[in-house]
Amino acid sequence: MKNIKKLFVLLLLLVLVPLTVYADEEVTATEEKDPINIYLFRGEGCPHCADLEEFFDKIDKEYGKYYKLIDYEVWYDKDNNDLMQEIADKMGDTVSGVPYLIIGHKSWNGYEDDKQLNKEITDAIMEEYNAETRYDVFADQDKKGNAGAIILVVCIVAAGVGLLLLSRKSTENVNDVPVEEEEELKVEKVVEEKKEEVKVAKEEAPKKTASKKKPAKKKSKKK
Repeated sequence: MKNIKKLFVLLLLLVLVPLTVYADEEVTATEEKDPINIYLFRGEGCPHCADLEEFFDKIDKEYGKYYKLIDYEVWYDKDNNDLMQEIADKMGDTVSGVPYLIIGHKSWNGYEDDKQLNKEITDAIMEEYNAETRYDVFADQDKKGNAGAIILVVCIVAAGVGLLLLSRKSTENVNDVPVEEEEELKVEKVVEEKKEEVKVAKEEAPKKTASKKKPAKKKSKKK
């Protein structure tokens, strides 16, 4: 019974913890100004993707402290490709190829080393970094995953509650005597009966008498 109660408390904690860390799309910027997340979907061997990565290498010294570049290879990884399509739908984009770049609410599909485009990217980095509330499209992806986990845990808790109620119901008999105590009394009664049977059997068993050895006859010595 005590173990069931401990299990029930543990399950409740499993529900409460995910709720406290539930992610949201709008992320409030902290005073420390954490770097923003930039998402890049690329293809291994794609020349335009390589050019975009080279651009980020060039601006790293000036802008590197403002962002964290997170990239996904999509040509050889089907899961990443499916993820790109899902994220593009959420952003309202139709992705025709790579690279596909996302900074906050803004996104670009394709890249050429163009001054105007490069300025758009750096401006978007600073705009999102300085925003009072930042937008992270992946925050909602985490949110969906947490929601599924929470539903699963809630189901487990519901099952635990059912087991707890059934356990409480089964521990009472018609005389309001806990079944566990009743079983213990039965066991003790059986043990006492067995002890009594053994005692009676010993008393009724025929007693063995110790046999006395006759003294050995002395051999007479011949003269």
